[in-house]
Amino acid sequence: MADQPTRENAEPKKDGSKKGRLGTILVVGVLMLVEGVAIYLAVDFFTDDPAAAAAGAVAEAEAQGQAAQPPKDDTAELEVAQCRSTNSKEGRVYHYSIRVSVLVPESELERLTALVEKRRSRIDERVNIVVRSAEPKQLREPGFESLKRRLRAELTEVFKDDNKLILDVFIPELIRTGGGD
Repeated sequence: MADQPTRENAEPKKDGSKKGRLGTILVVGVLMLVEGVAIYLAVDFFTDDPAAAAAGAVAEAEAQGQAAQPPKDDTAELEVAQCRSTNSKEGRVYHYSIRVSVLVPESELERLTALVEKRRSRIDERVNIVVRSAEPKQLREPGFESLKRRLRAELTEVFKDDNKLILDVFIPELIRTGGGD
């Protein structure tokens, strides 16, 4: 019986260990708070205010004799296709509704608009071919990178372009329906 701790000896150890844990948690919490305040003050001290940085850029441009103007956007977006197509690569027929737009230089916008109107059926056909022949994995990509690459190649061919007219391809809408969804 001498080897077994008595009830009186066991209880004070539990209370002491609880106080020790609470003290450790309190010390760690205070250290974390002090560290957070120190990091905030260091970042605040060593970084400039965004307004001051912008004012410095304006002052620098004025000192060089240039008027402070926002950068000029010399590109335009044009919707070239809005189609409905099917794809049965997964063994089920899925219907897709897709919109395709392109980014072109502002100076070429009128010419491309005329080309889109002249070649509307060819463009729609190429977009449908791309969607129908796309693998399911390509149709599920978050940014549609594969589809955009293929669409750009097809549109370049339709417009007889040498990759100067179409700067980028956008797919603002691709909606899948059917197939048991």
